[in-house]
Amino acid sequence: RASNRRSVAPVFVAIVVTAFYSASPLAADKYDRKKICGDSNLIECDLLIEKAVSESIPGAIYRTGRVIKIRARNGKTIEREGTSKEAEGEGSRDIWACDYLATYGYLRLCYRLWERAQTEYISLETGDSVLIKGFPRYSPSGQQVLFIDHQVNSVLGIEIWRFERNRITREFQYSPSADFFAETGRWENENEISLVSQFSVNVIRHQIVRRKEEWSIQGP
Repeated sequence: RASNRRSVAPVFVAIVVTAFYSASPLAADKYDRKKICGDSNLIECDLLIEKAVSESIPGAIYRTGRVIKIRARNGKTIEREGTSKEAEGEGSRDIWACDYLATYGYLRLCYRLWERAQTEYISLETGDSVLIKGFPRYSPSGQQVLFIDHQVNSVLGIEIWRFERNRITREFQYSPSADFFAETGRWENENEISLVSQFSVNVIRHQIVRRKEEWSIQGP
């Protein structure tokens, strides 16, 4: 079942293996994990990325242990807390600032959860935020982002969001059937996405196409 065009106040969230924590095309060089982290372990790398993001927006990000606070320009404070280092399995949660989309005024928080991915986009103007389940894949321009929500080998949901200045809008939502097998997405251009197997990106299982400002899913 697919649906289109739903605007929301500015807010969001995401998670998965390291590759999916990469920055948007608008800041790919600035927050590149390979350049910043070197031989650091996963958690150390998260904090190094957060430090780089924090330096881009002085006075906006504060951390005390597992707690991270974000201060918006209107004075609103957003607080998020990860679990302790001892927490394992379904209860574990790591949170860190992993990207800053300066063009649109959004800070991104990455969440490392148990077998799931989430991303939270926070407007630094208003403090409003949106939590999105799934792995983010940005369009070539960086203005649109695809999320595919996975649990183990199942695809639970697919969404497309579009950024404007201090605003983010969901343009497409799809709830697949149980036999839907497309593990990741590849933007061909701003109007076409190929849904492919994570084991063979050459096998296109479905496509999401925009025609006359409306998205639709095509394929078997």
